[in-house]
Amino acid sequence: MKNKTKLFGISILLIFSLLIFTNIGMACFNPTDSFATEVALNKPSITYDLSGIKQSKDVTVIEKEKEESPDDIVKVVHREEVVPKPIEIITIEEEGEEKPQRSEEPSFEDYIETNAIIYRSHYNKDVAVALMEEEWEGQKYLNVKIQVPTKFVKSSYPEIKIDLEGLPPITQEVDKEYLESFGYQVEGSFQAGRLKSVLKKGNIDIAVWSISDIEEEEDDDEDDDEGGEKKRSFSGLSIRVENQTTLTPELEEEFKNVLEAYGLNPDLWNQAEIKTETREDVDLAPAIDIDLDSFDWGLALRTELEWLRNNIVISGLTDDDLDGIAKVADKGTAGWNSKIRYYKGEWVQGITEEMEETGMYRLRAGIDCGGFPAGLLPEEVPGGVPAPYESVPDNQLPFFGVVTIAYHEKALTVGVIVIIALIVGIVGFVLKKKIGGERQKK
Repeated sequence: MKNKTKLFGISILLIFSLLIFTNIGMACFNPTDSFATEVALNKPSITYDLSGIKQSKDVTVIEKEKEESPDDIVKVVHREEVVPKPIEIITIEEEGEEKPQRSEEPSFEDYIETNAIIYRSHYNKDVAVALMEEEWEGQKYLNVKIQVPTKFVKSSYPEIKIDLEGLPPITQEVDKEYLESFGYQVEGSFQAGRLKSVLKKGNIDIAVWSISDIEEEEDDDEDDDEGGEKKRSFSGLSIRVENQTTLTPELEEEFKNVLEAYGLNPDLWNQAEIKTETREDVDLAPAIDIDLDSFDWGLALRTELEWLRNNIVISGLTDDDLDGIAKVADKGTAGWNSKIRYYKGEWVQGITEEMEETGMYRLRAGIDCGGFPAGLLPEEVPGGVPAPYESVPDNQLPFFGVVTIAYHEKALTVGVIVIIALIVGIVGFVLKKKIGGERQKK
C-alpha cells in the first residue's frame, strides 16, 4: 500500500515548485492586461448612464446571459483573474507525433468575461475602449479600460534545463548580498519553515525550495515495529538558461556558488540532471504598429474620459480627477490588482498595503492569455452619444407595452404637437371670423 501522506507531501512539493517557477512551461509571459490601462470610477460623486451609448453607432454591446439562482435571475459578476483563458501550449513533438492544432477561433464573447461596451478610442482609432460595470462592497461603478489589440506570436529557442532533487533540508536564510554580487535579483524567503526562493539574471532563472517536517504515516504492512509517524523534508533546485546550448565552466562554478549560498555542499552539483532542449512558446504581442513604452497611456485614458463626460455618459468627474488618473496611468495598469481606483481622497494605481489589509487583494488563479484581437473592434470611431433613454410605464402606452423614448425625441414630439395645436387654433379662429362676417352681411 502506498503511503498517502508521502504522496501528499510530494504533491505539495510540486505545487510549490510550480508557484516558484512561474515562467517555466507557460505559453504566455505577457498577459492581456500587459497591453492595457484601466480605471475604476469608484469615487462616490461620480455617476454614469450607459443607456444612451448602448444605442450609439459604432459600438459593440456585449451582454452575457444571466444565470439562474434559487431566488431569481442574477447578473453574472465580473471575476477578473479567476479563470484563466484557454490557450494552446506548444511543445516540440517526438518523431512521428502530430502537433496539436489550435481549435476554432473563439467568438467575441470568449474574450470578454462580463457585460461590456466596446468601441474605438478617440485618441488612437486602432486602440480599443471597454466600459464595464463592477461592484465592490455594495457600491456599483464603471470601469474604463484602454486596450491595445493583441495577436499570438510563436518563438523558438534552445534552453538548458538543470534539476537537482532530493537535496538536504535548507535551514538557513539565503545570503542575498552574496547572490546579488553575482548580479542576481533575489526574491522569496523562509515562511513557516518553508523556503520559496527565485533568482533572476538575464537569461537565467533559478528556483530553490525546501519544505521541512512533513509528517508521514507508516504503512500497515511494513515490518517496522515502531510504526506511527515520521517526518521528512523535500528540497530541490531548478535552473533554466535560455538561448544557450552549452554550459560553460564559469557558469557551472557560479551555480555551485549558488548552492553554497543556501548552505548546501557545492559537491551536490555532481548529482544534477542536465539536458538541452528546444522550447517553442506562444505569447501575446501588439496586433497594431505601436510602441507600448512611448504610447501616452495617461493622455489616451484622459481623452476617453473627457469624451464620456462631454457626452453625459459620466457625470461628476472633475478636471482634478482627470489629472490624478492620467498621472498614474501606464502600460500594464489593468486588472483587479493593478488598475487605478479612488482611495482615501486620491487616485491610486494597484493595491496598497492598507488596501490589502481590508481584503481587497485577489490571489490570481490563472493568467489571462486570451488576448484581444483587432478584428473585434467596430468599423469606425463613435461620433456622439444619443441622449439617455427613459422607460415609459405600461399603463401609459397600453397598446405598445414598454417603450423607451429618448429625451430629444420626446421634446421633438411635444414641439410638433404644440405647433399643430397652434395651427389648428389659428385656422379655427379664421374660419369662425369668416363665418361670423358672412352672417352679418345676410
